[in-house]
Amino acid sequence: MVSRAPPILLGAILFVSPGIAPRLSCKVCQIRVSKCQKYAVVHAIRGVWFDDEQYGGMQLPAEGGGVYCKHRQASWQRDCGLLASVQRRVANVCSVGIENLSRSLQQHGPFTLVITRNAYGGTKAFLDDILPKHAVLVTPKDLMSEAIFAGEKVSDYALLTVNVGGRLAGVLTGSMLLRALTGEVESLWEKLFINHVIGFPAIFLEGLFAIKAKRFISITHDWTWLFKSSTPTFKTLHGIGGAERNYALQPFHSKLEMKSQNEMTAGIFRMSGAPFRSLDVVQMPDYNASLYPARPAHSMLKVGIIGAISRIKGAELIVPLSKELDLFIFGAIDGTVRGAGRVRCQGYNGIEELNTLLRRERPNVLIVPAMTPETYSYTLTLSMLTRLPIIVMRTPESYDHVAIINRVQAYRHTYYDNFTSAPAVAALAQSVRGSHFHLINPRVHVPPQWSHILAPKLYNVVLVASKIVTSANPLSYYPTRSRFTPKQRFDHCLETIASIRERVPNSFIVFIDNSDLAAASEAEGDGVDWTAELRSKADAFINDHTNKSLAYYTDVSDHKALGEALLLLQGMDWLEEQQVMAAMIFKLTARYTLNENFDFSQFRTPTNIFKRPTVGFAHDLKPTYIYTCFYKIADNHFSNFRNSLRNIITTLIYMIDGRIPTAIFDDIESRLAASLPDVQLVSSLGVTQRVSPYEVPDVHI
Repeated sequence: MVSRAPPILLGAILFVSPGIAPRLSCKVCQIRVSKCQKYAVVHAIRGVWFDDEQYGGMQLPAEGGGVYCKHRQASWQRDCGLLASVQRRVANVCSVGIENLSRSLQQHGPFTLVITRNAYGGTKAFLDDILPKHAVLVTPKDLMSEAIFAGEKVSDYALLTVNVGGRLAGVLTGSMLLRALTGEVESLWEKLFINHVIGFPAIFLEGLFAIKAKRFISITHDWTWLFKSSTPTFKTLHGIGGAERNYALQPFHSKLEMKSQNEMTAGIFRMSGAPFRSLDVVQMPDYNASLYPARPAHSMLKVGIIGAISRIKGAELIVPLSKELDLFIFGAIDGTVRGAGRVRCQGYNGIEELNTLLRRERPNVLIVPAMTPETYSYTLTLSMLTRLPIIVMRTPESYDHVAIINRVQAYRHTYYDNFTSAPAVAALAQSVRGSHFHLINPRVHVPPQWSHILAPKLYNVVLVASKIVTSANPLSYYPTRSRFTPKQRFDHCLETIASIRERVPNSFIVFIDNSDLAAASEAEGDGVDWTAELRSKADAFINDHTNKSLAYYTDVSDHKALGEALLLLQGMDWLEEQQVMAAMIFKLTARYTLNENFDFSQFRTPTNIFKRPTVGFAHDLKPTYIYTCFYKIADNHFSNFRNSLRNIITTLIYMIDGRIPTAIFDDIESRLAASLPDVQLVSSLGVTQRVSPYEVPDVHI
């Protein structure tokens, strides 16, 4: 029978001895507690644990006595803290843990939330390259096995480790962490970047995705978004059930903005039919340069492999191959593979150590036994930077629409083999071996897109479509394009930018103009470099003044809306290319300004916001007319806006090229808002107009 000793008081902390609190629960995390049935000796820090069923059937050692009880108590303490609370017997440590983390996050300031299965190896290298200092990193404390995938088999009470600013800030359950991320902390983060989803409880993911006004970003190196297998091979994908879908994660797809390392990998994700919110190809942080001069390779055949070679990366093929030739692995091989111990290998920590091994071994051929459709392969990058011949595995099961094959096709020294015969691979290596190799430049190239993707705050983007230097050609509705000089229009544009900075918080201004500003500023002779001035004021300056086709549609065409739509589409394309993430996108006509009536708070809606005129010709005679000098596009309608611009452009170019009167098209004010969903009309925009051809009664709208 279990002893019923009284609670033990250690300072101000009260521990519950086994048997005192059977079937009670922690007030915060609601995990039930069972009394110890196998350990009769009472200890202050042993004997209280989770109920088996509530914990998800955790496998415990078969030994009885103290070992069993220690494991139970360890589980309890990991989930609810060392001083875990059971009813009112002990201080409520769960709440204290949430409060401490919340306080730490508030002191840290705005952050991007990042979750990943681990933070070592290739994942660590990737995250070290891209993560800003403000990131908050969450990883599962105990990743039970490769078979676990999010949504199934992961206990709701699995522990998550939280690092804030590179320092451990807490170990909590998912439900506890969700509480810490909401409330006063919720306004500090707007983005969740999911590097790997494996190991996270479904209840935690569901809670995160239920938080409103957040953006959810992931990357296609995690096959788990599609398949139950996190590492499918070419062979299994061709087999029955090899591409079995991970239906547990499908509810999250529509909110995910996916980034892909390679067009082929993006293609596979598209072909899967998963309804992601978006899917963009983004260049990865990677090594991109070799060191010179080249170094002499070994005079005898010396074959190398770079990376950690597991079974799915060809470990079972390497063992027989090592008997046929001098082979060295710059990394490691799965020790569970029979005969792996006879394969020469040595790990490295960083490129400098890899270069040291390359200098020592002097390989003249490298091999890539790719058995799985890897989504990118950093080790392939390293292999190609040596400039050595590379033998890549290609079997009847493999296919070319994968990242590795796609990448090596552009490499001059690529050879293929099916790796079914070790002597044949050895013979091929002998025939193609190189005479020199290069070391690898240790500098990592990090594309600027990643700073935009992981910036802690979403931008309020303002597209400013401009035409500072106008032509003398008439418009379809008026003989004069502008009553202002280029100098006046330039000065007006500076006022436009200044008003945005003053009125729009966290603004990101994309200024688009295709005028020859260098010639215009030189002709003005005022000593001001118009291009430099605008570039310094805006966040992005697009000036495609040498594009003759664009110049025709902005300067010669009589339909002003076509030129404007083309400029706006350039801005949208630039935002996508640079991966600038926006909370909303405003369009403001250049030279117009935001005035004291501008109320930013009215634009914080999931709708597209426009305004109907209240006076003037358009109000009196055109009930379909809606202002396009200023409007707001909601973040869930960016693609709709882009499609509307493309449709307007396609239609007008077709009409102009076919000499069809553009008046038939009507005007963009009657077409744009009507082509978009979820349009909300407001009574005031807070904008001062400077209509170019003539004066108007509705100056302030």
